[in-house]
Amino acid sequence: MLNNRFFSVLDIGSNSFHLIIAEKKENGFEIADREKAVLRLSTSDVNGTSYIKETDIRKGINLIFKAKELAARYNAPIRIVATSAVREAVNKEDFLRRVAEETGDTIQVISGIEEAQYIYEGITAYFNWKNEKVLSIDIGGGSTELSVGRTSDAGIEFVKSLKVGSVRLSQRFFPDYKIETKSLIACTHYVLGYFEVFKEEIQKTNFTKVAVTAGTAKSIFTMAEALLGKPVKRGDFRIVRDADVRVVYDMVMSNRTFRRRLKIPGLEAKRADIIPAGMIIFRTIMESLGIEEMYYSEYALREGLLFHELQNLNGRKQ
Repeated sequence: MLNNRFFSVLDIGSNSFHLIIAEKKENGFEIADREKAVLRLSTSDVNGTSYIKETDIRKGINLIFKAKELAARYNAPIRIVATSAVREAVNKEDFLRRVAEETGDTIQVISGIEEAQYIYEGITAYFNWKNEKVLSIDIGGGSTELSVGRTSDAGIEFVKSLKVGSVRLSQRFFPDYKIETKSLIACTHYVLGYFEVFKEEIQKTNFTKVAVTAGTAKSIFTMAEALLGKPVKRGDFRIVRDADVRVVYDMVMSNRTFRRRLKIPGLEAKRADIIPAGMIIFRTIMESLGIEEMYYSEYALREGLLFHELQNLNGRKQ
């Protein structure tokens, strides 16, 4: 990538394929183009084993070709990374082999810890806070990543990737996308069980700011803003308060069917099916950790990868 003005990252997630193309600038980069396509790559069988269906392999390869075409318009080399949907699939190796054979590109399957670290880099770069201890959160389709670090330091003191995500839990607890009381209670207890293990460890970090990113969070912020009639901001950044989250939670859970949730103000139709599970994860994190407000970051994994790639390029130039 050394001689290229543009560079790009394709993020293959559990819920979507997301391409971002950036132009190198003196003090970083600017986003030149984006493209997103919804594809829930992972499917679970009756035993809970994750795999990628043949139809989704074909769709995924076609989306990679489309991403390469867009990147080629900018003469931008492309880095392709995959997260939980691919890393947990029993036919992962077959998928990776077929992508390499048909597209000529190699997918880098990153670990959950690597994913959390890149997300932290993206989130802290977005806010550029000075000497704050930041808890970064990404509620994805297949997993949730949490990291804590001080912005004045290079290191991260806490990092976890948990196998709780909006798509994963929807498939397990709300397979028909209908909210039943029994399933709601079971899902809530399941998520609580995950976070109770790490609750004390996270609280001991004494984080001073909390920032969340990705589609589930964005939907919750947008629904809260629709209810209030305006965005809630702290300075230039969007925030959501615990009281607003409780109101959004009640609204989502009172609309028990997918069709009814389509009418919720601020909720995209493509997330109406998985928002109950995402809402449970979001609220559980806030309540378990006693968080009063969260900031929303427009930067996430992809931007963290771009910053990391840019640092590597600058290092090679020196």
